[in-house]
Order: sequence, then C-alpha cells, then structure tokens
Amino acid sequence: MVTSIAYGVTLTDDPLLIGIIGAAYGLTYLITPAVLGWLGDKFPRKTSLLIASSGQFVIALYFLIFAGTPLLLIIGQVLLGIFYGFYWPSIEAFTSETSYSDGILTSDQAHKKNILSFCIAWSIGYMIGPLLAGIFADYFLPGAFITVIVVYVVEFFLILANLPTRMESTSEKKSNKSNQQVPLIRQSQRTHWSLYLELIVTVFVYAGISKVLYTYFVDYALDPNGLMWSDSTTGLILFLFGLGRTLFFILNYFYIQIQSSIKLILYSLLGMGLCILGIAFFRHPVVISALMLLAGISAAIIYSSTLDLMLHQAVQAKGAKAGLYESMIGLGSIVSPVVAGGIARKSSLTTPFLVFAGITLGIFTVFFIIEYLFRKKQG
Repeated sequence: MVTSIAYGVTLTDDPLLIGIIGAAYGLTYLITPAVLGWLGDKFPRKTSLLIASSGQFVIALYFLIFAGTPLLLIIGQVLLGIFYGFYWPSIEAFTSETSYSDGILTSDQAHKKNILSFCIAWSIGYMIGPLLAGIFADYFLPGAFITVIVVYVVEFFLILANLPTRMESTSEKKSNKSNQQVPLIRQSQRTHWSLYLELIVTVFVYAGISKVLYTYFVDYALDPNGLMWSDSTTGLILFLFGLGRTLFFILNYFYIQIQSSIKLILYSLLGMGLCILGIAFFRHPVVISALMLLAGISAAIIYSSTLDLMLHQAVQAKGAKAGLYESMIGLGSIVSPVVAGGIARKSSLTTPFLVFAGITLGIFTVFFIIEYLFRKKQG
C-alpha cells in the first residue's frame, strides 16, 4: 500500500487522487470479507488461503509490469481487495479454531494467545513493509513490488506444506454449550448486540485512522507544502507505528497478558485520537515518531482485543464473523483516505488530522458515557 502511494505521488500531485488510490482497496474489501468469509466456512481453510495467495501473487505481478498510471494503480488495489477478502477471514477463523477441541474452547487465555500470535505475525510484516517501501522508493521502486512477489510465493508454499488438507470449521462441530466457558463479551450482562455495536464502530474508527496514517500521512509527509520529508524518512516514521503495535503484541503474549475488555479498548481509542491530533500540531520528526509509536500501541490493543472478543463469542461460523469484522475495516479503509484527500484539497494539509481526531474523540466520549451509565445502573 505504501509503495502504491509513493508511486502514485510520482504520477500525480492531486491529494484527492492519491486518496482514491489509497481507498481503492476498500472498494472491494468493503464487501468481499463478509461474503467470502461466509463462503470460507463451507470448505477447508487451506483452499481459501491457497486461492488468496495465488491471487495476491498475480496482482503483485500486475503492479510490477502494467500499473504505470494512477488509474491502473486504482484497478490493482480494487482487485487486491477481492483476494484479501478471502485471506483475512480465513486466517483469522483458522487461528481461533485452533483454540477449540471437539468444539469446546480450551481456555480464555489460549484463545487470547492464539489471536496475539496471529497479530504478531501480520504486524511484523506491516512494520517492515512501509520501511522497505520508503527505501525502495528512494533508490529502486520496482524492488518493492519484486519483494512482495517473493513473499507471496513463499506464503503459498508454506500454506501448501503446513496447513491440514481438511480441518473442520466450528460450524461443522457439535458444540456442547453447557460445558463451554462463558464468552468474554457476555460477562457484562448487557445485550450482546449493544456491545457488538461498540466493537464494530471502534474497529471502523481504528481502520480509518490507520489508513489515514498509511495513505494521507505519506502524501502529507512527502508534499513540498507539507513536511517535505524524504521517502526513507517517511518510511522510517511509519515503521515506528508498526513497531509500537508489534511490541505490544509481543509483550502481551509473553509477559503482560492483559485481558480483553471494552474499557481497555475505549481508552486505547482515546489514545489514538490524541496521537493523530498531535500530528496536526507538530512537525519535528522526533515528536511525530513518538506519536506514531504511541498510536501503534493503541492500535494494537484495539485490534487484538476486539478480534479476541468477537471470535471468542462466535461458537459457530467464525469465518462469517471474521468477515464482518474485516468488512468494517474495509469500510474505514475506503472512507478515510478519500475524506482526508478531499478535506486537504479544500483546506490546509493538517485539517484532515484535526477532523479525524475530532471524530475519534467524539465517539470515545459517547461510548464512555454509555459505559458509565451502564455501570451506574448496575450499582
């Protein structure tokens, strides 16, 4: 994604068009995870993941060989959203399913640690990717696409060699509900859907801010009227966002072991809002580096905790639930870059950060009041 944005900046100086390139992935990812996640429950996870990795490889070749205009970059991102719609729900469902034995959850902690191990893996990739993208953009841009091609080939053969050919999904298992532990999301005795709504909205906001940092912030950092940073500096700053996220995943897996909770998620949402607000007011790389690191930690808490809570309570059809989760990420991904680019075109380059910070802090305030009223009612 960062490579596409950096490449797009060399093709056009229109911030709205750059925003569309960043949002194009979400055009299909908005729908495909929900549909393909449900479909993925119907046949082996291995099949879904092999289809996804094959498609990712083909699209990476397309970027390398054909995508020489903003329009072709947009088309490539749209197609990539389709195959990732197969990939993410399937791998998330598979990760959750390994915490079950004969349809019974082995333990809350086992589920949490499986989710964290998954988060560590993808976060390291997302941490290294922007850093390499910045370096390649400065010295040899096609090298970024070549590296991605190699990664997809390795991914394909790892899936082929290591995943079982047939693993029952939770929808196929007969669950003994009387012996199951109470899902975390139901412990508060609030209605299931009210909590689920809070999680969904929080995921949407998380995705929107993360996408702004990976798309609009890149444009803002490289723009002569913005920070005027080099591609390498921009990539390094984004690396710190991923570093903060990855460090939390690792520390929580091995040492901290914080339990997922709505309260923890909401305070992390507050943290992300304050960090993106700070980006609008500071220009020094050291200060913005610190803000990116803290934003990464907040993002890690939100992602791992919401995913843990959602899949923990999903006894059946985990692929479908993961698909809905990922569709909300797709919605945030498609809306935020276009909105940020459109605002920047009509106003100053820092205004998008102010707008997204205001939205985030406003949603935090609403949910905080709801939680406070609920707890007060409970005595």
